[in-house]
Amino acid sequence: MIYSRMVAAGAVLMIGTPAFPQPVWPPPYAAIEVQSEHVAAVSLYGINSNGTAAGSLSGPNLGFVWHRGRHLLLEGVNPNYAAFAVDINERGWVVGHGADFTHSAPVPTLWIDGVPMSLGTLGGEWGEAKAINDFDHVIGWSKNVDEYSRAFLWRDGAMSDLGTLGGLGSWAWGMNNLDQVVGHSFDPNFVGQRGFLWDNGEMIDIGTLPDGRECRALGINDLGQIVGHCQDVDRNDVAFLWENGEMRSIHNSDLGAISFAQAINNSGQVVGFTTRDDETLVTQAFIWDEVNGMRDLQDLAPPNMAPKRWNAADINEHGQIVVSAQRGNPFNGGRAVSLLLTPVNPTMVLTEPLPGSAGVANTLSLSNATPGSTVGFFYSLRGGGEIIPGCVTRVNALQLSRPTLIGTTVADENGVAAITRSVPPIARGQTILFQAVVQDECAISQLVVHQFE
Repeated sequence: MIYSRMVAAGAVLMIGTPAFPQPVWPPPYAAIEVQSEHVAAVSLYGINSNGTAAGSLSGPNLGFVWHRGRHLLLEGVNPNYAAFAVDINERGWVVGHGADFTHSAPVPTLWIDGVPMSLGTLGGEWGEAKAINDFDHVIGWSKNVDEYSRAFLWRDGAMSDLGTLGGLGSWAWGMNNLDQVVGHSFDPNFVGQRGFLWDNGEMIDIGTLPDGRECRALGINDLGQIVGHCQDVDRNDVAFLWENGEMRSIHNSDLGAISFAQAINNSGQVVGFTTRDDETLVTQAFIWDEVNGMRDLQDLAPPNMAPKRWNAADINEHGQIVVSAQRGNPFNGGRAVSLLLTPVNPTMVLTEPLPGSAGVANTLSLSNATPGSTVGFFYSLRGGGEIIPGCVTRVNALQLSRPTLIGTTVADENGVAAITRSVPPIARGQTILFQAVVQDECAISQLVVHQFE
């Protein structure tokens, strides 16, 4: 049984960090930190249903594609300048912007199997692609010959101007597989913004919240549900959901004064971020659904996570979410990192260590394993995420950061496995996270968080 870099030397638990509160409920997500071999900040913006994510690096400033721990760097058509990726479709085509040899500024760019292709512009010198659907159609914005920004749709090798709501400029932010496009348009006086839905050649104003005003539409699913943010009666930006011609706020004021919805999947799950108007650097990623409302994603992730200031950018059909975060203080050497939040589906039950005291031997017991299967028991001081070798991330992942293998054992004919190890006296008062895995089946237990007496 190979556990890759999760294998540890020795079987004694080495403890040395402060305790932290146990979660209110078992966290439903693993949070895998996405890293690059380069010393660079990683920012992810899009994810497809294969769990492949696209984004960008800062230093070097290049596009970035990540899949199960492996990554691909993306250069622009002109490799001497920066390139940025923002979205990816089911077959791995990526869009963003980069330099070419005919324009003086970055232009919409499409990467096919890592090879860049300039999509050109609407006649101006600048533009960005913002989304791509599964039919390889691309949307974004481009300067036209008069140097106004205009929303575009690129398909069949040609770029079309989608028009405006009466003003001079517009931006497209999201699209679905029906070629319905959402974005915002400036009003005729070029002040203020209105969210739009473009469908089959017609652009409509999706309106505002009651007594509200400016809006941006940022995401749309295949059911025609639209999300974004609008100013409310107090002129705070709040997340909205638009469906069947009606717009409503999905904001939760307990999570902050301001919220931005950025993406919605076909299950109606919405992700984005909240912030406080007096602390704009302190952001919290959220997920919203009809049953649970808006929830802080850090409340649903494993405890004692190191990265802070989360911002959820996209969600796929399996409920996997890409999150930008901050490791350390942004004013004191901190850097941007990204996380893949992936749902965990426990099928085995792990007990807390018994007797639960430091300085003596403790036993971890697991039930509901397949008889005869090899079970690995792991621990960590921090919550997070780790890919299980040989398993796709959308199935399961460990909810531990840098997990240490305690040992392995074989489940008996009743599907029960147990392991006993000495816990040193230094563990007294410390909180440790435990999880068990059957690697061959990609099966996992729930996360156990225990404070030793």
